[in-house]
Amino acid sequence: MAETPRRFRQEGKERWYYTLLMSTGLTFGTISALYGLSHGIVSREQYSFLVATVIASAVVHTLIASFAFLPFLYQVHRRISAK
Repeated sequence: MAETPRRFRQEGKERWYYTLLMSTGLTFGTISALYGLSHGIVSREQYSFLVATVIASAVVHTLIASFAFLPFLYQVHRRISAK
């Protein structure tokens, strides 16, 4: 998954930032949970738990990306905005 950002971004931190944001699995996780619900594989309670877990994992990836791999231009913009 790091190939796409590598083609457009030069800095290593930016590549990891975008890779982490794209690898959250929100689409696949919610669609597969919905498939399980609509085909009777999981109950409504299990579906709710699965969707909450998918969303929580996306939040974790986003937090890691924001704190550890925030691109340089965003950091500069934050510093300028804070002044």
